[in-house]
Amino acid sequence: MTVGEYTRRVSHREHQAWLRYLDDEFNQPDRTDYYLMQIAAVIQGLFARGVKMDSFRLKFGKKKSAGEYLADIKANFGAILGMDLRQHKNGRN
Repeated sequence: MTVGEYTRRVSHREHQAWLRYLDDEFNQPDRTDYYLMQIAAVIQGLFARGVKMDSFRLKFGKKKSAGEYLADIKANFGAILGMDLRQHKNGRN
């Protein structure tokens, strides 16, 4: 699919919603990821005690502040409603 075909089929709002979904999807492990974390924890447990499976979970992206997290929630909700809910410079929504 070319870029032109993609832009005709998908609106900007839908594209932004997909990007946000994919960003969140990378941080949600699936079943295979849990199996791999469990195997790594068992192997590490042979050499050290008190190893937890979650210590092997890979985290993608940067850590977000509370303000960035709230802005992302507003943007996601706004994408669903087709509205811009971000804070304006004058302090009004």
